[in-house]
Order: sequence, then structure tokens, then C-alpha cells
Amino acid sequence: MSPLGPRRGPKKILDSAIVGEQGVTLVKQRVLDMKYSWATTTAAFDVGIDGIIEIRDPATGEALNHIVQVQVKATDDRWPHETATAFEYLCEERDLNHWRRGNAPVVLVVTRPSTAEAYWVDIKNYFKTPQTQRERRVRFNKSRDKFDASSATAVRRASVAPDSGLYVSPLQRAETLYSNLLPVTRSPRALFYGSTSLGSAAAIRQALGENAKVLSEFAFRGKWILSVHDLTAPEWRSVIDRGTVESFRTTEWSGSDDSDRIVTYTNLLQRCVSERLYQLGMRWNKSLALYHFRATPDLSERRVTYQSLKRTVDRGVFKRYETKAGKPYYRHLALVPQLLRLGGEWKLALTPTYYFTLDGTRTHPFYESKLKGIKALENNNAVLGQVAFFASICSDPQGDLFTSAALYPHLGFGPLERFRLEVGIDERTWLPKEREVTADDASAGEDVAEATASELLLLLGETDDASGASA
Repeated sequence: MSPLGPRRGPKKILDSAIVGEQGVTLVKQRVLDMKYSWATTTAAFDVGIDGIIEIRDPATGEALNHIVQVQVKATDDRWPHETATAFEYLCEERDLNHWRRGNAPVVLVVTRPSTAEAYWVDIKNYFKTPQTQRERRVRFNKSRDKFDASSATAVRRASVAPDSGLYVSPLQRAETLYSNLLPVTRSPRALFYGSTSLGSAAAIRQALGENAKVLSEFAFRGKWILSVHDLTAPEWRSVIDRGTVESFRTTEWSGSDDSDRIVTYTNLLQRCVSERLYQLGMRWNKSLALYHFRATPDLSERRVTYQSLKRTVDRGVFKRYETKAGKPYYRHLALVPQLLRLGGEWKLALTPTYYFTLDGTRTHPFYESKLKGIKALENNNAVLGQVAFFASICSDPQGDLFTSAALYPHLGFGPLERFRLEVGIDERTWLPKEREVTADDASAGEDVAEATASELLLLLGETDDASGASA
């Protein structure tokens, strides 16, 4: 042995220490992106807390005297059970006990500095049941649990007692909100009104014979017919008492205050909508009161190409699926349209839905459970993407490139109505978090959302902030 004592090797800084510091640095930058204050815990007193977030009002800069303690876990390896969308993290028992016993809120942020990934969970909220405390396992969703600027409101909420009454100024950003309303921009050129001796719409269609399909846009009400077609034409000879026929400007009915006229005119517009949707490949299902895309002759998948705000895209509107037992069934994209008069103006409200069949024609006996399953899985982006699709195919073509396209002559719609707000709404924080998808849910509603968040931004995104669109 050396007279100076045992020989020691050179001092080293381990790779794990470097990765740990990189993780803390990444979290610090994300906190600053949220416009909050960050203070790193002094190393000598680090017993499970790496830093403290102090919440401030990002609009006014006011310090709110609310803090969140942060534990950072960093690695450059794969996490346990990691997939493209999720992974798990097992907390040490003594860490969990330490985090839960304190009087301050604690968040765990799991990072991978090499890929700039950071995901977070509110410890006390996540581990509030005996079962989760026994398991000590956090299941992270990579989309839902990102720790970045979009998490600012949720982190602030983690710092606040439910009854604190804390008020923070709204985000200062402009945003465009889209409704599900299409304005009626073209109405029938003229309306014709006349008396008939026939007692039902079915009898009228029978009397029209082979002309019934091309003259379907009429409303029958108490022995009187209102139509966009000239009732003095020869085709109506066996239906109408020609001496009773009158013609009107459309506005005499569309702007009327008479309830009977409004009901009749609404029925007429509904017939026009029905014909327009038929031309687009949809059919009316009377028992379910919806329109759905028709099956292809060979039951192959059908996709419809349409023009979004940014580019041409396509969407599946009829598709084959199989049960676990291998039995086929079919999903049809469907629509419930509703005509409304709002503030003296006519609108078409679009409510997208689905229809399920056994063979492209017969309603599936478990239609309702399958519809419930797919609706449970859908998020806001999926529904908004469907609204954008129907708005695109129903609206009159926009722009010089499409001016030569054939227009339905009796009714036309403009683009989705939008509203400009000077104060933004961060949907990703105030909407409830998406629940975990179970195997039963997945079998009930396959292929849920063809419009991803990125496609949705291409469809509808017109915000002044990178956080996305709203509906």
C-alpha cells in the first residue's frame, strides 16, 4: 500500500448524471415555455424533488403564490412496454410515499432528452385509490400526457385547490371557431303552388309515374302542393288543378311569418336536400331518420375525394369489417341534416353519424351498440373532421378552378360558418381527458377517426397560434 493511502482512480462524471441534468434542463425549458417560473432544488437537499414551478398569470405577469413540486426521471433508453402511443413507468415505493405525504402538489415528469420527449402526471390525483397505490405503475399516453406549453393550464390546475377561486386571465390570442352550420346561399328561383285532388305524397308520385324521380322536389300539405317545378307543365296534368296554380318569389315563403308557410317551405327545402344528397351517393333511411352512403355494387370500400382548405384529401364512406368470429358487416358514413331559420336566415345544420349493415342493405341487428361503441371512441377532432367533409361536398364549389362544376339548381350552400374570437380557448386542457380505450370498445368501433389532428389542421386550422383549431 502506498504511504499516502489507497490509490484511487480519476474522478468521473457518469453518463447517467449527464442524462439526469439534461432531463432537468428540458423540463425547465418546458416550464419557461408555459410562462411560469422554475427553481431547481439545491442538490444537497434533493430528496425526491428536482425543482419547483411557481405559477404566474401569463397575461399580466402576476405571481399567484401557487407552487408545484416536480420530480424528473430521465433516460435515453426505451421505457417499459413502450409502443408508438404509450409506455409504463414503475414508481419506487419510497418515492411514492414521499410524494403523497406532503402538503404541496407533486408532478412526475418522465423525459428522454435525446428525443426531447417529456410526459407528466399529477401524482396525488393519479394515485388516489388503494389499487393504484399498490400497483405503483403509471401508464402514460404519449399524445395525452405531453409536458409542453399546451400543458400550462392543466399544470396550473394541479397547483390549485378546487375551492380556491383562482382567476387567471384568458390567453391573449385570436382564434377562429367553426360551427356545424352551412348558410343557404342559393334558393329556388321561383315557387309554384297549386291544388290537387290526390290524398298523399305517395299518390302524387304514383301519378307522376316515370317523372317522379326528376320532379321529387315538392311539398304536400292538405290538398295543396308547393314545388320548385312549374306546376303548369304537362308532366303535372294528372296531379294539379291547373286553374289554381300560382307562382311566387321565393322570399314570400322563406321570409314569411306565417307558421303554415314556414312548415311547408321547410318541407320543400328538405326535399331539395334529399335530392342533393342522393346525387352525392346517399340514401334516406326513414326508420332511423338519417342519410347514409350507399353500398358499392361489389361491397368494396368506397372513398370520396374532396377539397379541404389546404389540399385535396379523401375519406372512407363505406367499408367492410369483420367480427371476431369472422362474420362481415359494413359501416356507412351517415348524416342527420336539419334546416333552421336563424335570425331570418336559413341554415343547414350538419350532424355526422354512422350506419351499420349486415350486407350493405339490411340494418345490422346490433346497430345501436356498434354506434355507441364508435361514438365513445371518437374525439372532437374526428367529429370536426366529419363535419368538414360534409360541408365540403354539400357546399357550392369555391374558387375559379371549380366554377365550371355542375351545380344543383334549386339549392346551394356556402362554406361552414366561422366566428372570430380575440380570446383563445385551449381545448386540450378544458375538455375532459380521453379515457383509456378498452378491448371491448375497440371491437365495437374499429377505424374510428380517419381525420387525425394534423389532417384537421389542414382542413380547418386558421389560428394565430400553433395550438390548433376549435369547434
